[in-house]
This record gives sequence, C-alpha cells and structure tokens, in this order.
Amino acid sequence: MNPNLIALAFKLADSVARSDIELYCDNTRTEGTLGQPGLRRWYDTTRIDDVCPPEDIADALSYLQQRGLLIRDPAQPTLVTFPPIGTGLHTQDAAA
Repeated sequence: MNPNLIALAFKLADSVARSDIELYCDNTRTEGTLGQPGLRRWYDTTRIDDVCPPEDIADALSYLQQRGLLIRDPAQPTLVTFPPIGTGLHTQDAAA
C-alpha cells in the first residue's frame, strides 16, 4: 500500500478522533491564555453532548490513547487533554 496514503489515513483519523472529543465533551478547564503558546483545554469525557453516541467517544479515547495522543489527568482520569500539536507521538502524563 502507498505509504503516503497510510500517513494521510492516520492524520485524518487522528484529527477526527480529537475533534469528536473537542466537539462533544464538556470543556471543563482551560489553562493558559487564548492566542498564546501553551493553551490547554481539558475535556470531561463523562459529559457528552446528546447528539454523539457515547461509544463514539469511547472509540476516540481508545484510538488516541493507543496513538499516544491523549493526556489523562492523574487525579481524574475522565478528564483529558492533548499534547501540543507538532510534539510527536508519545503518551504523556499530566504531571510531567
């Protein structure tokens, strides 16, 4: 299979999974200043918009976790955020 197609497929899947969480989970906490580097939003994955099936969020969380694109709050694992764009693929802990 074409390696460029595979890379594009991952890029699109990463974006869709992240977008599902950003659109359908409640943004409970924001750290940093809008428009400035380091802005981080935390999403409560137990508070999901009614238009989104919970299994879609579960799939997005599983996918992003396996790709190393999800950070869970150690004190409240249902709160999640994402590594800064462009930092590569690696699982991070919010305490790090």
